[in-house]
Amino acid sequence: MKPHVKNALHWLNTPGKSALPILDIFVVSGLLTVFGTRAYLAATGYPQIGGDVLHIAHMLWGGLALAAVLLYLAIALKPNEKLAMFVAGFGFGLFIDELGKFITVDNDYFFRPAASLIIIIFIVLWAMLRLYISKREHKPILPPAEWPTELYSRGFVYTWLILQTIGMILTVGVLLAKSDSSIPAQLTIPYVVYLLALLFVWFLIAAKKRLAAANTLRTIAVLTVIVITPINFYVDQFVAAIEFIFLVLLILSTSKDYEKVKKI
Repeated sequence: MKPHVKNALHWLNTPGKSALPILDIFVVSGLLTVFGTRAYLAATGYPQIGGDVLHIAHMLWGGLALAAVLLYLAIALKPNEKLAMFVAGFGFGLFIDELGKFITVDNDYFFRPAASLIIIIFIVLWAMLRLYISKREHKPILPPAEWPTELYSRGFVYTWLILQTIGMILTVGVLLAKSDSSIPAQLTIPYVVYLLALLFVWFLIAAKKRLAAANTLRTIAVLTVIVITPINFYVDQFVAAIEFIFLVLLILSTSKDYEKVKKI
C-alpha cells in the first residue's frame, strides 16, 4: 500500500482555515517589493549588476524566487504557507517591477504609466482571486467592518481622519478661491464629495454609530485604492506609495479578523 502524500497545496483546503489571509500576504509582499525596489534604485542612482557588458535585471531574481517557491511546495510535505506566499510575492514584485521594459519599444523602465499599470495588475489579481476563494469558502469578499478596539488602531484611524479632514478643508478652500481662474469647476467636485464623506463619518462617530462609521470609512478607503491610487501613481509614485500603505492600514484597522468570520 502506497503511503499517503499530501498535495503541496493541501493547506488551501484545510477545513476551518481560510486562504484569504494567505492571498493578502502575497499581495502585500509583492507591493512592498515594488515600492522598496523603486525607492532603493532611486536612492542609489540605479546601479547595474553585470558591469559594462552585462545587465542582470532584477526580474531574473524575481523569477528565481518564484521557481524556488514552486520547488519548495512540490517537495515539502508540510510547507510553511505564509513563508511561501511571502517569498512568492517578493518574486512576483521583482518580476512585475520591470513591466515598463516589456511594453515599450525602447525598453523604458521609467515609462510613467508602468507604475499605474503595476498597481492595477495587483488590484485585479487580488480581486479575482479573492472572489474565487471567498466563493469557495462561502465567506464574504471582505470581512465585516468593525470599529477598532485596540488603542493603537483607534489612534491610527482618528489621526488619519483628522489629517484627511483638515487637508480636504484646506484643498477645497483653495480650489473654491481659485474657481474663477484657471481651475475648472469639475476638478473641485471630487474633493467636495470626499470632504462631505469625511464629515459624514465624523457625524456617525458623534452619534455613536461607530459600526456605520467603520463601514463608511472603509468604503471610502477601498474606493480610493481602486479609483484614485492608479492615477496618483502616474503623477508621483513615491507619494502615492505612502498614501497607498496608509489606506491599506486603514482598511485593515476597520475590518474584522477573517478567522472570526462565519460562513455565509
